[in-house]
Amino acid sequence: MYYDSSAESITALMGGHIDLCMGSPAAAVTYVDSGDITPVVAFSDTRFNAPLDGAPTMEELGYQVVESPMWRGILAPGTMSEEAQQYWSDTFGKVAGSEAWQKYLDTYLLSPYYQDLESTREIMKQTQADYLASKE
Repeated sequence: MYYDSSAESITALMGGHIDLCMGSPAAAVTYVDSGDITPVVAFSDTRFNAPLDGAPTMEELGYQVVESPMWRGILAPGTMSEEAQQYWSDTFGKVAGSEAWQKYLDTYLLSPYYQDLESTREIMKQTQADYLASKE
C-alpha cells in the first residue's frame, strides 16, 4: 500500500491497518517515545540518535548496505550567471553552518549534509548517470 506521507503511514500503523511502515524519523519519534511504535530498521549506514537508536541498520542485520537518503536542493533558472550561482552557493553554505540551522536539523532529526555548487553538480550528474544505467 502507498501512502502520501509519513503521517498517513503511521496513522495506518496505529490503526492496525498495516503491520509495518516506512516513515521519517521526525514523524515517528513521538510515537517511539510513547511506546506506541517500535523502530525496526534504519535505512542508513549509521544508527539514528535516541530514541530511534534501537533500530539497527540493514548491514547490522546481515544485509547489503541499504541507504535511502533524501536530499533537498535549491534550483535556479538555467540562465543564472556563474557569479550569481556562486553567490547563492556561498550564502547557503553560511546558512548550513549556522547555529539556527543546526537547531533545525536537531529538531527534525535530519543529517547535516551541505554540498557546495560544484559538489552538487557532480552529485546530480552521477545520480542521473546511475539512473539511466539502471534503465538499460
